[in-house]
Amino acid sequence: MQPIRTRTANPLAAAVALTLACGLTACGRNQLTCNDEEAKKEVLEVIHSHIDTVGGFDTRIKPHLGKRYLTDIATTESDKELGRYSCTATYNYEFKNKTRKVQISYALKYLEDQKKSQASASVQPVKMDYLIADAGG
Repeated sequence: MQPIRTRTANPLAAAVALTLACGLTACGRNQLTCNDEEAKKEVLEVIHSHIDTVGGFDTRIKPHLGKRYLTDIATTESDKELGRYSCTATYNYEFKNKTRKVQISYALKYLEDQKKSQASASVQPVKMDYLIADAGG
């Protein structure tokens, strides 16, 4: 009688199998979550692309601006499988050496054909606050 041959798992083979499995599923996706640095950067770009085109921005507002950044980030809804997130944050900006704060909401969604996440943000509250700040409020 021949002994039954058993085979122990090869750690390298297991790692290769896991890598292949991740390549075929969501493991390798570039899905952003609310607090990812890239997500925050995209949200700021969306806001600034709208704000920086407001009439009078270059002459009345821009010369008085300092840092602009997000804090107090929270995920309000998530669907990790689809790569969708709803988020809230505080948009902070320095205007005439004073920090102003505005509550915003933003969303992240995964674009399957582009294999990346896309941000959209509520711009109106920020735009209104810039105008109030410019008016001296």
